Amino acid sequence: MILSVQDLTIHYGAIQALRGISFEVDQGEIITLIGSNGAGKSTTLNGISNVIKKTSGKVEFNGNDITGLAPDKIVAAGLVQIPEGRRIFANLSVQDNLAMGAYTRTDRRAIREDLEMVYSLFPRLKERMHQVAGTLSGGEQQMLAMGRGLMAKPRLLLLDEPSMGLAPILVDEIFEVIRRINQAGATILLVEQNAYKALGIAARAYILETGRVIKSGPAAELMKDDVVKASYLGG
Repeated sequence: MILSVQDLTIHYGAIQALRGISFEVDQGEIITLIGSNGAGKSTTLNGISNVIKKTSGKVEFNGNDITGLAPDKIVAAGLVQIPEGRRIFANLSVQDNLAMGAYTRTDRRAIREDLEMVYSLFPRLKERMHQVAGTLSGGEQQMLAMGRGLMAKPRLLLLDEPSMGLAPILVDEIFEVIRRINQAGATILLVEQNAYKALGIAARAYILETGRVIKSGPAAELMKDDVVKASYLGG
């Protein structure tokens, strides 16, 4: 097991966003969190990364308690979040954005090797390495956000809505890259509004509703579940 989340509770002021969520991620898996808007999916990722304060609960990563660890220390430990909305450095070049992803690292040769790996995953980024990131298309910006995350050398990658706002052909491309990242050795915890695509790529899934896990199981089985089909897969 690479990640254990135990009874995670988070409030936004008086509003309780998470109500004691617990789940596990095993080494090498793609796990997805499914749920409607407001179910608590992104809040769960932000709580794991310690970007937002937890009310209670415990998070263990690679056997270590990271519940109160600072976000930059969590990244340095190998747990990297790619947030919803990309949040690239719009005024920097593509290559400078990717370099920023490796800010916790000092292994220059390995950084260069990982940069070439990112460019092999995303050939369009290599073509645009000197282009200002803010002038990229939405799909290219998502590729850049994912590439920047990979430059941190993650053991576990938290992906928040990677297909949001993208054309269908780019959605297929992004999901193929997610599969390749996983095959290269990164474990992935995926939050994704496109439940059909997410369940198609994941080993297991957890269904969230109003801050609680209401159902979990192998992704292939959940795709056949009548409640899941009716609520998240369009029937």
